[in-house]
Order: sequence, then structure tokens, then C-alpha cells
Amino acid sequence: MNGHNIVISEQVYAELMPVAAQENRDIEQVVGEALQRYLWEARERQMDRELEAYRAMHADLKQRYLGRYVAIQNGTVVDTDADRVALSKRVRQKLGNTVVLILRVEQAAEREFMLRSPHFERGGA
Repeated sequence: MNGHNIVISEQVYAELMPVAAQENRDIEQVVGEALQRYLWEARERQMDRELEAYRAMHADLKQRYLGRYVAIQNGTVVDTDADRVALSKRVRQKLGNTVVLILRVEQAAEREFMLRSPHFERGGA
């Protein structure tokens, strides 16, 4: 397996060793999973920032792109298209696997969803 060396503090290593041993896993597996989780959370934070940018720009986006899909990266519209799939493909080709918000510009900045919960009734015998 190809890899890179990462230096961690003695304290963190000392805390990780018993966790890895208790779970009967290599420390590399534990650290790898922790890094994957960190990357996932970082992407979620970036997506939240892109959503905030969308909300802040919504009035302008509505005037310019109503009904079209926009791709937003780092708070900037990087591409638009009427076809979401075509836009997604183009953005991935240009930007790779980075966080990009792609959504359709609607009249309102937020969509409202109604979720119905199942209702169970007790049957009579």
C-alpha cells in the first residue's frame, strides 16, 4: 500500500493505542477513519457556506437565472445551465471533486417541504 507518513503527538498516539486495541484494529485504520470523518465534516461546513452565499445572492440570482441551475463555489457562481445533469458534468470536468453547490434558482430562496408522518391505528379484533 502506498501512503504518506503523518506525525501525531505522543499524547494523541497514547490515547489512540488503547482505542485501536479495544476495537482490535490497527492504529492506521482508526486514524484513517478519523481523517475521513474530518473531511466529510469539512465538506459539510463548506456546503453550508455555499448555501449562505446562495441566500445572500438570491435577489440577484433570481433576476439573472430564474428557473436555471447555478453552480456556486467559494461564494461565486461558476457556471449555469437549464439542464442540471449537463451542468454537473461540466463542473466536475472543470473543478474535479470539490464542493460545489448546484441548485435551481426559484422565486423563494428557501423551499418549503411538508413531511407527513405515518399514522397508525389500532385494529379492533
